[in-house]
Amino acid sequence: MADLTELFDGLKKSAVELAKGAFEDEFSSAKKDVQAFLDDSREKLERWTMLLLDKQLDKDEFEMLVKSLKTSAKMELLMQKGIAKIKVDKFLKSLLGLVIDTVFKVIA
Repeated sequence: MADLTELFDGLKKSAVELAKGAFEDEFSSAKKDVQAFLDDSREKLERWTMLLLDKQLDKDEFEMLVKSLKTSAKMELLMQKGIAKIKVDKFLKSLLGLVIDTVFKVIA
């Protein structure tokens, strides 16, 4: 079984690097938003990962649930800095893809 603490620690590091590449000029705000998003989503992600590991969810269901987090994602600091919504949405899509890919690699 995967170590969820290690999984999410690694995910957080990867997500921060993703934010660094996407928002060089506003990295500090992006980093805070990403960390807050992952912290706020962690309980759901852990539960869904466990269900996936226990074969109570299939990969498509897991992916759909993770993508549903986009609607609740709050990138407040980035929006306050005037970053275009389309850029933030594109980043969120990449971030959720990173979450999905990371979990699938660990459970494979």
